[in-house]
Amino acid sequence: MLTCCAVIVQVSQAGEPDGLRDNFLSNQLAVMGGSNIAIVASASANVSDALFTDVRDKLSATGLFSSVDIIHAGLVTPTLPTLQLYDAILVWSNLDFLDAVALGDNLADYVDSGGGVVVAVFANTSSIAGRFIAGRWETDGYEVIVPKLESMAGPASLGTINDPTHVLVNGVSSFDGGLLSARPTTQMLSGGGTMVAQWDDGAPLMAYREDLPGRRVDLGFYPPSSDVSTLYWDAASDGDQMLTNALVWTAKQSFTDVALRLIPFTSPNTLEVSDQPGSLPGRICEPNNVPSTFVVELWTSDLGAINTGVTGIYTDLSFDPSVFQASSLVHTSGFPELNEGTFDNGSGVITNFGGSNFSPQGLEPSWVRVGYVEMTTLVNVPSSMTSTLGIGGIGVFSRPPPTLSELSLGSTSFDCFDQLNAPLPAPAPFDVTKDRYLSFDPSTNTGRFSALRVTRLGAATPWYVSCTLQDAGIDGKLSTLVQNAEFCDWTDSVIHVRGCEVVPGNEYLVETTLDNVTFSSSLSILTTAPQISASRQFGDIVGTLVAGVWTAPDGLVTTTDIVAVLQKFQLLTSAPHLSRVDNDGKSPNGIIASADILRAAIAFAGGDFGFGVTDCLTGTCVPNCP
Repeated sequence: MLTCCAVIVQVSQAGEPDGLRDNFLSNQLAVMGGSNIAIVASASANVSDALFTDVRDKLSATGLFSSVDIIHAGLVTPTLPTLQLYDAILVWSNLDFLDAVALGDNLADYVDSGGGVVVAVFANTSSIAGRFIAGRWETDGYEVIVPKLESMAGPASLGTINDPTHVLVNGVSSFDGGLLSARPTTQMLSGGGTMVAQWDDGAPLMAYREDLPGRRVDLGFYPPSSDVSTLYWDAASDGDQMLTNALVWTAKQSFTDVALRLIPFTSPNTLEVSDQPGSLPGRICEPNNVPSTFVVELWTSDLGAINTGVTGIYTDLSFDPSVFQASSLVHTSGFPELNEGTFDNGSGVITNFGGSNFSPQGLEPSWVRVGYVEMTTLVNVPSSMTSTLGIGGIGVFSRPPPTLSELSLGSTSFDCFDQLNAPLPAPAPFDVTKDRYLSFDPSTNTGRFSALRVTRLGAATPWYVSCTLQDAGIDGKLSTLVQNAEFCDWTDSVIHVRGCEVVPGNEYLVETTLDNVTFSSSLSILTTAPQISASRQFGDIVGTLVAGVWTAPDGLVTTTDIVAVLQKFQLLTSAPHLSRVDNDGKSPNGIIASADILRAAIAFAGGDFGFGVTDCLTGTCVPNCP
């Protein structure tokens, strides 16, 4: 059973480029650097059935993937361009594919282009022609388990692990296939195939090949778990770990990534361990007080698909000695053994600073402080500190040290004089007044970990913009509001904030803060009035289409506003920003569907948005708000 951290998930129905919208389900995750995965399966009548979503949800819960999408291959055949949107594909069946030949041709082309494919029962075991992958996949030999024969059934469990060192079986210690335990009847593999693990009767459980442009894995079990039916593999065993390992490996996602962060503070942090260290850099010197002192803290975490913990870390740091001078090196309790480190203020170098711990530290999401450097400011000018790997290197528990490409060594830039001016530029406005979105440009704060506070005018309780962003393509990034301040480096030039807290007919103030104590000047953003007014009306989305571009709202709701929503529904390039036309429901979902078109039609007919309840107009998210 795979144990992992919680992630923020936004599930939404989305438009599938190759077919009907009802055949595609998108699961967008808050993961930096993770792979994009597609489940291409024919398992049930629709994509919301547990036979699809059980596997999707278990993969999503790992926190390792940026997105996990479901494509119903019994109703639509994804084209090569669609497959190439993903880093790896998981294929299985229990019903016929819409077109097993075309699917096989497209998957073969996808592997030829470097894509990774994992195939599971019954797409690699069935004798029913419509349920295994055919076409060029079969004729040109892209399989791992061959030939395709009828599967056998009956209780079975994990047998021999042929290669315990392979990453495909990392964390796999048990597997109970359940009452059905559907599995191949053959032990034959392709010429390039290698068996990693077997069932207790010798049938293939995991096998792979690397002789193709893209990596291939065949799994000898049916992916849904006992959370769907007692017939299927026991969810208390490690089926989800095998599915995850196979997709991470075929996607060529890094299994190891040890990161180091350098963070300036006025004085040492009281924390030794944190799930989010250094989100609040703080000021590093006082007004008109040169010299002044501050510290730069070093934090580390073991990230990636395999994160057994850091046992030692040593780093070289460099700084400008004409701006700062080091006064001492302090080792902390996270790495108390074999402490090393010297500094040379003449050349601005700190050498091999760090320590070790016989117990592994910093398993993601945890960060552990390695130590800190006490510094003195000589002049108030911008400067920075960077790190490189020290002579002692980096040690991790029970696995080879990470390669240089798997390390994220930190740097930090700080301007002692500027940090005295705590109010930062307010996020710049973007686009036009919306019904249900607050849109602005926060990139003026790039390079600083800051929080964005949003307050509805007249409300006592503020919200904060979440650092978790969802890509909306040419429309920029989508975010939501959260109750607690989240500090991040805002690099995106356009962010559209949505949620049931954002309602028509209100004014919102957006401010920036480094410490949640001192705030910048406010940026005022209005949302469209929910009912007919002198100048604007709910549903007034656009003006007119000029040279392929929609002008700003013109104060009237006409058929052009409905056309604008339809264009976005059809994914036309001339459509306006999603944030202007996504105005359905209590919480806009980032997707344009028939309900958004209906809302535009209601507005055209003279109706209001339906926010008649007072609480609904104050963004309190009560259940009866539309």
